[in-house]
Amino acid sequence: LDVMFVPQDRSMLASHWYVEDRIRHGLLDAALAGESAMMDLFVLASCDYFVGTFSSHFGTLAFELMAAEKGYLPPYLSLDLAWAPRHLGCPRARASQEIAP
Repeated sequence: LDVMFVPQDRSMLASHWYVEDRIRHGLLDAALAGESAMMDLFVLASCDYFVGTFSSHFGTLAFELMAAEKGYLPPYLSLDLAWAPRHLGCPRARASQEIAP
């Protein structure tokens, strides 16, 4: 089992405020928040398996980048919704109706 770890101080993200509100009020550096998000996205997309949520656009994007890189849908476990290609306008099924690949 290979484990990836990105040694990054994430204390800047600890808040009850939305990231965009903190950026707007000058409490968070937009470039630093963006770099952190992109790093997380590409680390997630480089994995062999996905465990996450598809209700999150971030999780869905990471999974779809992973699938695009591999050329097939990788094994996954959704913690909420079944995966459906959003760009095709497919209805989102409940996680209980999901059939794992």
